Amino acid sequence: FLGLSPKVASGMVSSVNGPRDDTRFLKVSVPIQKGSSGATLLDDNGFVIAMVTSKLHAGRVFDKTGDLPETLGFATKIAAIDALIAQAPPRQFAPVQTGAVPLEQMVARAVGAVFPVFAYIGRGEEKLAGQ
Repeated sequence: FLGLSPKVASGMVSSVNGPRDDTRFLKVSVPIQKGSSGATLLDDNGFVIAMVTSKLHAGRVFDKTGDLPETLGFATKIAAIDALIAQAPPRQFAPVQTGAVPLEQMVARAVGAVFPVFAYIGRGEEKLAGQ
């Protein structure tokens, strides 16, 4: 268990579409570990643009292709999870700053705006919020 303190990884959006060109997702090149699902994906200004949802199963990809994918994952775009965000308690945000924000400052700002979301999906109810 990695704890509840903030964890940060740097990466990039490698495609604006996810698996099978699904427009609800972003393809991201960032290290994703088990338990990272639900982590927020921030843009250069520190705004939440998506939520980390999955990564490729490296072993299965290797078995089928002979190639071992590295840091390839997917994040659900904020538009697909708007219903969850709308239910969040109101938060106070720092004034918007133009231009890229240093990583340390971005993390400090984001910590106050992040809250845990626990979702329990029953059989046959595997739908994303906002669908």
